[in-house]
Amino acid sequence: MASPNVKNIFETTDYQGRIVTLTEERFRHIKQGRVFDDTTKWPDAIRNTVESPDLVVAGDYVDTEIFCKEDAGDETTKGKWMNVPVSYQMGFGSVRTAMLSNRPKKQNRKLLHIRPGLFE
Repeated sequence: MASPNVKNIFETTDYQGRIVTLTEERFRHIKQGRVFDDTTKWPDAIRNTVESPDLVVAGDYVDTEIFCKEDAGDETTKGKWMNVPVSYQMGFGSVRTAMLSNRPKKQNRKLLHIRPGLFE
């Protein structure tokens, strides 16, 4: 869990009921270098992706999962996939970063969860 002086933008639960946080520090990292993306509403889109993902795949590191959701937020994410890597330690998750793309980040990754009816 975060230290007392770390400020959270949000704390929520993922699709398995595990606690996941997005800290101010990690959100600054997410916004950095994204001059062409309107990131002001991204915290809501990130939370939405973690709470009700379309897909979850194994991340690049042990205890990391990538949550993927299409149209995760408002009009700024319409037609795009929000991909949110979450790192878990002792059952608690921390959002590491977030990015929009034209497809979910699932290539060559182990599928951990899929929303029923996604590809029907």
